[in-house]
Amino acid sequence: MVSTESMATKNGVSDAGVFSIVERSPGVFFLVGDLTFETANSVLERTSGLLGATSGAKGMIRLDLSGIKHADSAGLALMLEWRKQSSAVKRVVLFLNVPQQLQAIARVAGVDAIIHQST
Repeated sequence: MVSTESMATKNGVSDAGVFSIVERSPGVFFLVGDLTFETANSVLERTSGLLGATSGAKGMIRLDLSGIKHADSAGLALMLEWRKQSSAVKRVVLFLNVPQQLQAIARVAGVDAIIHQST
């Protein structure tokens, strides 16, 4: 089981942006917290290499985003980066329960098909 948590800081003061990721079963991760400009760098550091280190069924990684409380365009950028990282290690990442907020941002950015791709 993999678990990681981060607390973003701004001007040396911690914000409410707590993020955690827990591997519920091989290749299935549950994400909780914020995917925002305030947390993006820390979240990326915490998840870097994670997609290649897990053993999901048939090379598939499932990221359940139902625990994401706040997200902005930096959260969308993280999703695109995770897709890129998974592709580099010959894995497929599937995003489950993408919050409406992130879906709307992806639609405006013209990448909604990419975050909903299943192959």
